[in-house]
Amino acid sequence: DKMALRGSAVCFVGFEAVRKKQLANAATAAGATVTYIMPSAARTQGGGAGGCVVVLGPHVSQYELERAHRAPARVLDEGQFEAALAATVPPQTTPAAPQCVAETLTPEVSRALPCTLSPHEPELCLLGARFEPGRTRVRLSAEAASGQRWTHEAREAGELRVACASVAVLTLPAAVLRSLLASPFCDVRVDASNDGGATWGAAASVKVVQAAEGPARVPDGDSCTERRQERAGAGEVQESRELRVFISSPFRDMQNDRDVVAKVVVPKLRKLCQQRDITLTYVDLRWGVTANQSQLAASLLMCLRELQKSNLVIGFLGDRYGWCDTGQGNSDDELVRKTIEVAAQKFPYVQKLADRSITEIEMQALLSNVVETPTWFYLRDPHYVDTVSPLDRHNFLSESPFHTRKVNQLKDQIRTSGFPVRDYKAPADLDKLVTEDIAGWIDANFPTSSTQTPAIKETAPHKAYSRLMRYCYVPRERYHYVLDKHLLQQNSSTSLPAVAVVGPPGSGKSALLANYANRYAMHHPENIVFEHYVNCSDTSVDAGNVLRRCMRELSSRLGWKDPQIPAGPEELSQEFPAFLERAVATDSSPGILLVIDGLNNLEDRDNALDLLWLPRKFPAKVSAIFSTTEEPRLLEAITNRKWEVLHLKPLNPWDRVNYIRRYLDHHSKKLTEQQEFAISESALSSNPLWLKVFLDDISCALLECERASHQ
Repeated sequence: DKMALRGSAVCFVGFEAVRKKQLANAATAAGATVTYIMPSAARTQGGGAGGCVVVLGPHVSQYELERAHRAPARVLDEGQFEAALAATVPPQTTPAAPQCVAETLTPEVSRALPCTLSPHEPELCLLGARFEPGRTRVRLSAEAASGQRWTHEAREAGELRVACASVAVLTLPAAVLRSLLASPFCDVRVDASNDGGATWGAAASVKVVQAAEGPARVPDGDSCTERRQERAGAGEVQESRELRVFISSPFRDMQNDRDVVAKVVVPKLRKLCQQRDITLTYVDLRWGVTANQSQLAASLLMCLRELQKSNLVIGFLGDRYGWCDTGQGNSDDELVRKTIEVAAQKFPYVQKLADRSITEIEMQALLSNVVETPTWFYLRDPHYVDTVSPLDRHNFLSESPFHTRKVNQLKDQIRTSGFPVRDYKAPADLDKLVTEDIAGWIDANFPTSSTQTPAIKETAPHKAYSRLMRYCYVPRERYHYVLDKHLLQQNSSTSLPAVAVVGPPGSGKSALLANYANRYAMHHPENIVFEHYVNCSDTSVDAGNVLRRCMRELSSRLGWKDPQIPAGPEELSQEFPAFLERAVATDSSPGILLVIDGLNNLEDRDNALDLLWLPRKFPAKVSAIFSTTEEPRLLEAITNRKWEVLHLKPLNPWDRVNYIRRYLDHHSKKLTEQQEFAISESALSSNPLWLKVFLDDISCALLECERASHQ
């Protein structure tokens, strides 16, 4: 009972948002109070009878770790916290009704939409109390908008999994999911009970996400070989909005080819992806593996891990076969054997390929369907070597007759594999070939619909920009705390001023607003969040269009049909306060959060920078957050309106290191600690945008250094 959590104040540090929410619900069910601020010696956050507890997650930073161990609190890891949950006697004698939250628990899915089901998210997370392993059963009753009904029962060890006393996960079978996917909305009721115990239940409205083109379908177990052409060509519409492109090839003779992809093709594809609300990550392991990792034979293991995480693969082959065991017994052969042994511990199939090169091992994972990923192969003309300078020609010629035989066998296998194969004469040809292939795949899997309404087309750039700003974000909790504190007044009966986030260019204003809005929407699915990012599209820079788009989107979210929206800017600004009043007129009306980023980028038309088009105060249940640079006219207008101002400060050294590591981890790179600290100690790195641009460009710098050292 010493581990019991009842009466404690619990703070979760270093967890992803979905997992943090699950653990917070479990702590609340156990009688603890969840706090979002780490306790300090001067402030213990109302620890109560149980004191304070800090739970450390897998993504905790060094700074947070040090703070946690200095805090007047018990410090637990995730496993210890679950043990403490088990040791806690629940304060309720009657089990609480489980909430049908419908969030995926699979870590590879990058998004979590409350109350959503799709072919890629077939799980319902049930949050309640007194779930008992081996005894809990669940009955799911669903009624579609058409009136059709389904009932489905599940017990643990089948489709139901009890994670702990307060969390259970229901995985819907394919047949039930297909039935639910046939209707756009279903009313779902979940009844749960323990053998011989009382029954408790909860109702929820679950939105069903279908494919944009044609009916959604659930994978039915087709073989990998039969689906290979479909994966490489036009596949089903994708739910995940992130593409990770992995490059597989020997390094030495493919530097120019990889450069064409990195510097020419990828920027074009990123522009296309941004228009489709997709995040594209390019994985190039020419750099990012430290010398220590190479000496410890971890390079192949890292490559295969990244290959497994990627969802598009590009393979290049020329005349060179790549690094392999030549059988001569030298130090290089010994390191190759050690590298394969290390990788085989995680990927056993590698042991059967011990006589192959590192590049072929990567490609065989694709050719033998160990990794199912859309893949394109590009084979370079052997005569290309004749165009290379005599001084560099040795880097392009085959290593030996043994290697020539091996690489020719691999090329023959690739040509008969069923994967798309393209021949090219020179690296410059890859610009057209790779762009056409990947762009065609994106068009097939993330199509643009000609039936989209103007409102949806107008919203798409804002969603894409928000997703881009949430990429590799390092939360600065003190700013989230200020915004949380302001929004706590949202349900008060008085009008509220807005919050203005102010900072120099590149200080992280857009990233803060995008991530805060996303977190708020996840934690408050009952409320409406409107986001507008000025300068993300041509129409976004007009103040009148900001109000017009806001009124259109809020009307749609509230279910209002044919709203009367004024055309002129003056009429819009006069109507907007009354529109917001009507939107929150009743007690059952949802709260509204308005997030408008980049006021300084507005066109100065009709005195837009004086903010006369915005209300001085916002109605109860309506909160507003704006951001701007230190533009004098805007600061004067903000002061006159008595808005709360949140000034962003430069990144401190530990946040810089945290961002560097998170960014490099996401791009599958690694620097030594000395290199990381050298970057973080630069005064310029206190600006988040500078740091991002530097890390974007560092690969080119390191590659040039590597080439210079070879020469």
